[in-house]
Amino acid sequence: MEQQLVRVLAGVVLIFIGALAVSLLHVVAPSLTPDTVIAIELAITAAVGVAIIAITANALSIYGKAINAQDEMHPIISLFRVVAYSLLAIAMLSVLQINITGILAGAGFLGIVIGLAAQSVLGNMLAGLQMMSSKPFAAGERVTIFAWQYTKSMPTHLHGAMVPGVTAVIKRIGLVYTELLEEGGAVAFVPNSVLNQAMVINHVRTGKAHVDATITLGTGYAFKEFERRFNALARTRLNGVDDVSMAVSYVDLDRYGVTIRCLVEGNDSERARNRLFETALEAKRAMGGQGPHKAFKRRT
Repeated sequence: MEQQLVRVLAGVVLIFIGALAVSLLHVVAPSLTPDTVIAIELAITAAVGVAIIAITANALSIYGKAINAQDEMHPIISLFRVVAYSLLAIAMLSVLQINITGILAGAGFLGIVIGLAAQSVLGNMLAGLQMMSSKPFAAGERVTIFAWQYTKSMPTHLHGAMVPGVTAVIKRIGLVYTELLEEGGAVAFVPNSVLNQAMVINHVRTGKAHVDATITLGTGYAFKEFERRFNALARTRLNGVDDVSMAVSYVDLDRYGVTIRCLVEGNDSERARNRLFETALEAKRAMGGQGPHKAFKRRT
């Protein structure tokens, strides 16, 4: 880091010296031959141009280290150098009084074509740099992503709600894609431009969150009796879970649903939901055969 800062300062000094040399050149130019003036201007243009390119490349490298994205910045720096040195070469041709109109027209057309072709890639790269800088999430954190491009499949529960979100653990934030580890173990790659526009819930940085679980009971199961048995089990099985409540969420001819809700640490939501289900099923089994078994079957 210190060496790069020294290089940046040295480049700034070189640019200042180059500007001073240009000013002096205009003073002494009448006493020099045209070829000598052109040679001096060419040398100054080359020195100042190289200094500007070096300063910018070092600044990008320092920025990459600051956001912990050194590897991702390497291709950006390389691309910048190719474009910058090409522009410097055109500027030097202009100093040599070579007609560069055709070159500029061709470069402009090529730039438009490349820009249109690489629009999505450049958008992903800029979005990746923005996320690395703002850090809405980091590697190892569990998040839920809500984006119109990706939705969950239909719920397995008869009356479950379909949430348009994907829950996963961030593995790596790349320059173009972010790597996710889904709850089922699959590895997914999401374009950074999608993540940059999505709503993201960071469960690790969430203090408290509500989770709920819905269980189906036959009409022969009394709600008050189920609630009493559940609360009795919850005292020993649901340690660390606060504000447990339940309510009837739907009623059919031969069954009804009970939704149980609680408040837990944000990063513990899935485990807490599983514990709610386990406790609810244990309470149901403790009630014995008070409801028809067909209440568990999906109606056709």
